[in-house]
Amino acid sequence: MLSGFTHPRNDLQELSLSELRVAAGEIAIGPRRALFVRLVSIALLAAGCVLLFVGRQPEGALQWQRELWNFGHIALFAGLSAVLLQRWRAPLRRQLPLLFVGSAAIGFVVEVIQRQIGRDFSLRDVLLDVVGSAVGAWLVVRLRVTRQQRWLLALPVLVAVAAVSLPFVAIAWDSVQAARQFPRFATFESRGELRRFQFYGGASGEVRDGALQLQFGTAEWSGFTLFEPASDWRGYRSLLIEVVNPALAPLDLICRVDDRLHRFSNFDYHDRFNRRFRLEPGSNQLRIALADIEAAPRGRLMAMEQIDALGCFVHRESALRTLQLRVLRLE
Repeated sequence: MLSGFTHPRNDLQELSLSELRVAAGEIAIGPRRALFVRLVSIALLAAGCVLLFVGRQPEGALQWQRELWNFGHIALFAGLSAVLLQRWRAPLRRQLPLLFVGSAAIGFVVEVIQRQIGRDFSLRDVLLDVVGSAVGAWLVVRLRVTRQQRWLLALPVLVAVAAVSLPFVAIAWDSVQAARQFPRFATFESRGELRRFQFYGGASGEVRDGALQLQFGTAEWSGFTLFEPASDWRGYRSLLIEVVNPALAPLDLICRVDDRLHRFSNFDYHDRFNRRFRLEPGSNQLRIALADIEAAPRGRLMAMEQIDALGCFVHRESALRTLQLRVLRLE
């Protein structure tokens, strides 16, 4: 009657002691593995604190460097979550939901407080906090499950980390491309180049047909700024800007160039290069001598090896205006 019956636990002999304890509902954590997780947790906490609270982003840090600095959110919340879960005795099905909801809530409150004190509010930082909690949770939970379960749990964590890393990868890649293109500041052949520009005052831009298709708004100041152009302009003679004014009426365009020292002047209008150009209908070529840019700040010389920003804007236009920016380079 029982000749064909196989006991469901006959394969227990093939399991390790750790897997047997997990199967029995116990938590089997070796002292070495537990010590390793504690050390990693402390290292992550220290890295997060240094990046977010103790250290400061270097003056003149590039966009990809600032984006890398934001990974302090992941390190800090990973360390905090790992430390918490090692001391919190409760079923995982209760720990993990509370951990992720709590991380999101704390991150959101911190961003709200930052906005009140004049810093930027960023939902992406909240997302980085939650992803950091997932990393910390995996560091601890991996000790409580079998090897197969460990890698299954690692997959969504790796996907989440990869997803939040994509902006950094894209910015870093564009920085490499920008360095290759210099002395051109943009080729206007890839939409990814839009990351180099910041638009304000109702202005917008789109890369199409080998040009930056610009639209200016009706705000007092409406334009774009190209942040982080190659900073060393020494050895060149002029800045060349070619634009097409598709309208029948002329347009006044103001071009500006800042160096890093300009930040310490409270962005005084007279502490940078500014020049107004009258753009006639059709194609216009603007050529600015770098000697004029160097001599522009009142009471000092522009630091030509530390150029920080380049931009163009319009002032109090009564209607929306468009331009095609086709060339932006040094000669």
